[in-house]
Amino acid sequence: MDISYYEGNDNFSFWGALERKATIAAKSEDTQRRFQQFGSVVANKKWMDVGAGAGAVLDAFSPLASETIAVEPQEEGRQSIAESGYDVYGSVEEVPHDDIEVVTLFHVFEHLIDPIGTATTLRNKMSAGGKIVIEVPHAEDFLISFLDLEEFKSFTFWSEHYFLE
Repeated sequence: MDISYYEGNDNFSFWGALERKATIAAKSEDTQRRFQQFGSVVANKKWMDVGAGAGAVLDAFSPLASETIAVEPQEEGRQSIAESGYDVYGSVEEVPHDDIEVVTLFHVFEHLIDPIGTATTLRNKMSAGGKIVIEVPHAEDFLISFLDLEEFKSFTFWSEHYFLE
């Protein structure tokens, strides 16, 4: 699997939705949690969200950021994000900036085929002292290790997740 796998995926159907607004609604709980945890990190910074999906995090965080940049390989999601007014690219390599202060990857890093290479590329796009926020699924999540929920295991341990914390 490489980046082309994601480029053609239907971005919204993964969340059980047909368009951006419904997808964002489906992700609202996670978006609010992330906003509470990391909003202050993004505040007044040049910020890039990698794997922006339908743009739920962009909509929540961008009023705080001094500038917002998105990376989304899925064409449908990228078009929807662009139509919503965001500066969006299909890959990290395409981003022409080298002064980004904060980068977020929410449930993206575990999908990367070359995480070290991507981290190096991200670092080259960042200003000195920049921060990277990475959120990945945890293999010892309470729903797996204690409750042993098969449905959650199936969701977490699937072919697109190359590694877990």
